Amino acid sequence: MAPVGYNDTANSETEQSEKEENLSDLQGLMMLIPYYIGLGFLGLPYMVKLLGLWTGLGGLLIYGFLNEVCILILVDCAQRLTKRTGERFGDIVRVAEMSMTLGPPWLRPHAGKYKLMVQISLLLNHFLFLADMLSLMSMFAQDYICRDLPGVSTRVAKPASYLTFTTFANDVMFTLDGASGVLPIRHLMKTTKHFDGWNGVLGVALMFVTSFHAACGFYGYLKFGEMTHVMYLLNLPLNNWYTY
Repeated sequence: MAPVGYNDTANSETEQSEKEENLSDLQGLMMLIPYYIGLGFLGLPYMVKLLGLWTGLGGLLIYGFLNEVCILILVDCAQRLTKRTGERFGDIVRVAEMSMTLGPPWLRPHAGKYKLMVQISLLLNHFLFLADMLSLMSMFAQDYICRDLPGVSTRVAKPASYLTFTTFANDVMFTLDGASGVLPIRHLMKTTKHFDGWNGVLGVALMFVTSFHAACGFYGYLKFGEMTHVMYLLNLPLNNWYTY
């Protein structure tokens, strides 16, 4: 799964990774996917409801693409910092701090403040994150959601206001909150060069997550229409075990 046209990081990083760490490509992929899916996908049908079926689907795909671009830039920054400092970066907070420390002179005095801001933002995300078991139980609901779907013509287009668009953007950004797990998982890979790039482990995982999010939002709203709740578990029949 080595990405095409990949620019190798320092040899010491790859050699150290191959000798000391033990995650295979498949293991890294299986760790990234559930970490990125998280709790936020429970609200994806409601997000699509805000903008309408096709506009909401397009919004999810666009934000998924932008998220992948930003994460690939983050990994590239970690590689560049490794070349400059010789340090292997397994923490997004450390990357943020070192980027400011080695950045323009007028930014360097604020490195500590920037590090604190990143730590607080990550902490808020973890406070809003429930146990993985909730996500696993929710997967059973897909069997119900994907049955007896109405035609797409029953979901009319909606005019998007500033309020609905900003609400949609805010909720989607919360859903795509797995950035803090990328560098720690990369740090544990046997060969980091297989992890990086749009067609490496990271790129494949993010494409899968984007497709999964788009499908959840599209089919969830198609199923429930204007009755879609903020959390789609509330739309499920109360006599099924996975709603408890």
